[in-house]
Amino acid sequence: DVCSSDLYVVIVHHWCKPDMVEQAIRRIDGNGEAMSRCPGFINRYRMEKPGEPLKISTVTVWADEAAEAAWQAKKKASAAEAGGTVVSPYERWVNEAFHVSSSHLPATVAAA
Repeated sequence: DVCSSDLYVVIVHHWCKPDMVEQAIRRIDGNGEAMSRCPGFINRYRMEKPGEPLKISTVTVWADEAAEAAWQAKKKASAAEAGGTVVSPYERWVNEAFHVSSSHLPATVAAA
């Protein structure tokens, strides 16, 4: 049920290094593709802010906080397996996470 109050939303704002925007987009989209195969993943949006070409934001929706935590553990384990140092395409990033307390969908979606 997409109206569930268990939904967990993670918003991340990424400020890219000027010469690494394309690498940042590939990394963000690659993570989104990997997330899409994880239990509890619902959807993800990658957004670019008009007038701020170095800022990329994502909104990711999970069935619950445990699903997102499982993704983070999987991502951390994959990074440890890969070893070595990967150059980050970001100057900085800010994560925020929220529990959904209410949602509004078109009646045709809510009824499905």
